[in-house]
Amino acid sequence: MKPTFRAGDFQPDPERDVQEELEAHIEMEAEALMAQGMNEEEARKEARRLFGDRKQFAGAAIREATARERKARWQDRVEAILQDVRYAFRRMAKSPGFTGIAILSLALGIGANTAIFSIVNTILLSGVPMRAPQELVEVYTSEEARGDEPGYPYSLSSVPDVLDLRERTDIFSGVGGYEAFFNRIETEDSVEPVWGEIVSWDLFSILGINPEVGRFFVHEEGQTYGTPPVVVLGYEFWQKTFGGSPDVVGTSIRMANREWTVVGVAPKALQGFTAPGFAMDMFATYKMQGVLNFESSAGPNEDRRSHSTFMKARLAPGVSVDQAQAALATLSAQNREAYPEAWEGRDFNVLASSDVAIHPIVDGPLKAVATLLLTVVAMVLLIACTNLAGFLLARAADRKKEIAIRLALGARRWTLIRQLLTETIILGLLGGVAGLFVAHWTLQALMRFQPPIPIPVNLDVGLDGTVLLFALVVSAAAGLFFGLIPALQSTKPDVAPTLKDETRTASGRQKRLSLRNGLIVTQVAISMVLLLGAGLFLRSLQSAGDIDLGFGIREGGMVWVMAMGDDMEDEEFNLAAQSLADRAQAIPGVAQVGFAEMLPLGISYQESGFEIAGVDPPEGQEYLSIAYNVVSPTYFDVMDVPMVSGRTFSEMDRAD
Repeated sequence: MKPTFRAGDFQPDPERDVQEELEAHIEMEAEALMAQGMNEEEARKEARRLFGDRKQFAGAAIREATARERKARWQDRVEAILQDVRYAFRRMAKSPGFTGIAILSLALGIGANTAIFSIVNTILLSGVPMRAPQELVEVYTSEEARGDEPGYPYSLSSVPDVLDLRERTDIFSGVGGYEAFFNRIETEDSVEPVWGEIVSWDLFSILGINPEVGRFFVHEEGQTYGTPPVVVLGYEFWQKTFGGSPDVVGTSIRMANREWTVVGVAPKALQGFTAPGFAMDMFATYKMQGVLNFESSAGPNEDRRSHSTFMKARLAPGVSVDQAQAALATLSAQNREAYPEAWEGRDFNVLASSDVAIHPIVDGPLKAVATLLLTVVAMVLLIACTNLAGFLLARAADRKKEIAIRLALGARRWTLIRQLLTETIILGLLGGVAGLFVAHWTLQALMRFQPPIPIPVNLDVGLDGTVLLFALVVSAAAGLFFGLIPALQSTKPDVAPTLKDETRTASGRQKRLSLRNGLIVTQVAISMVLLLGAGLFLRSLQSAGDIDLGFGIREGGMVWVMAMGDDMEDEEFNLAAQSLADRAQAIPGVAQVGFAEMLPLGISYQESGFEIAGVDPPEGQEYLSIAYNVVSPTYFDVMDVPMVSGRTFSEMDRAD
């Protein structure tokens, strides 16, 4: 049974309608002239002459009619969409159980995807808004392999390297350096650790970053070692410590045994340059490096062998990254000749800032982990979608007669598919809205976790515009994905047998069963992949727990003590540390107390050079080196570190 006509086959044709209307008017005028006695040929000719330039009139009429028709079609489409939306909500209201399960399933999948994408976006994709970012480059110094030590193509630089690029090249319109520092601010009641960055005085202007409040550093504040002590506060520190008051400019804070004047506040988007997630409390100029590090010299470290500085530069007009690399190759050769001890085996390397998220060595593994996490949560969402597609295929059997009747009455198949997809896309969007709440709660839970380090980790992983757009696209795509196959399948019924309530043919039943079976196989396959991956992860985690770390694992706690400054002699510090340990030992429930400058598996590292008579240092090195830690006599007992030979320290082991 096929319909003999469809209402949609009669599409209006504005040009045809206008031409027919014009011909009708001309015909009426000709008939009037013939009634006055003209013959037919003359009457038609005179009627056309009296009517004027028909082409011009027809063109204007056609344009007006076309505009009206286009507007009418647009209104019809909007009305059809609104009708589909109303129909979809009525359908969902009739099956609240299925609707609730669908929204919950999608919320979990979309929420997990949104949460992971928010973290990835914060760390790898988003950045500080900077002026003309395509002109910015990262400059590193490479180190060739020496003996057993591997080479590093993207090592950090020294402060003199920054000055070299400023003063001895013309390929950059600006060059700035920065590095992290750790200090404390002092009040009458407490001492609070702060995490900040030492920057070139003009780094912010080079990058095109504007302050939130006040100003950044000026030229005079970057010229004299040790003065003036001025700082720019980080946005989060400003909010936490000063309540976001704009009157903070001009106030002072005490840090490193000095009073520092606040001159401005960095924008919210700028957490810091060194590493995403570490919200810097404040910024100071390089001229204050010696003060912040409590060094005898008030100025920055001028040792070319001290490589702790990151460099950012802005290319001069007309200079490309390749041209900058070629020019710096010449400067590298000059430095190797002028400073052989510091520059042997070293070269400058230039990378576009757009190609670097954190650091070239870190970016690769981090992107691989991000891809893995996004793939895992995408597979979770895929399982939910295939499960819902199976439900919709089962529900399609209950609607086959309704759809067959509508097709028999002349409904277009595309209209029915559009209605069915509207329902699933709305389900996807509702699941996306619920998923935003799931993502928000997930991120809040993750951000409450702080690793056992004295530096606060503060990832700004809110649901910003980019994340919301991602959630919208994923929600609509999910609704389209799990609704498309059922929509296509359910709008192809055998109309006549369905209307007669005849039993489905074996081939049709087999086709439907094979499609549903395919979806089931897909769900099982994806679930098996995730289960195997989770099992391997848990097994690896268990194996990692069985690794002999060289120290025992027991209940305990860690306390960081800040004793920075040159106003405390070594003996005074040792007495204070021992007094603190004794007071901690007296706390009920504390069995042992020890202290150390560094803890196992930490990020700190100390190395000292030494010589042994008759033993030559490794090739490329001037002396033998050894990593060391300074610990208390009770450290080995507290950490349960076994002695392979000999004994641990005792109170009698002193330098004197």
